[in-house]
Amino acid sequence: MKTLFSLGILFFALSFCGLGDRLKGLTGTTGSNTETTAANTPTSSAKPSSDEIAVEKATVTGAQQTIQDAG
Repeated sequence: MKTLFSLGILFFALSFCGLGDRLKGLTGTTGSNTETTAANTPTSSAKPSSDEIAVEKATVTGAQQTIQDAG
C-alpha cells in the first residue's frame, strides 16, 4: 500500500512540474499534441530556429566605455 501511494505521489509530482515532458524529450519519444485552438485563430506550430531570430547587438555608451577601459 505504501508503494502504491508513493507511486501516486511520484506521478502527481511529475505531471505537476512538467518533468514528464522533459523525460519524454530525453528518451526521444514524442507525446501527443495537447494544444487546442479556436477555428478562427491562425495556428503556427513552427518555431523560428536560432538562425532566424534577429538579435540587436549591444552598444556601449561613452560613459560605459570609460568605465570598461578603466577596469
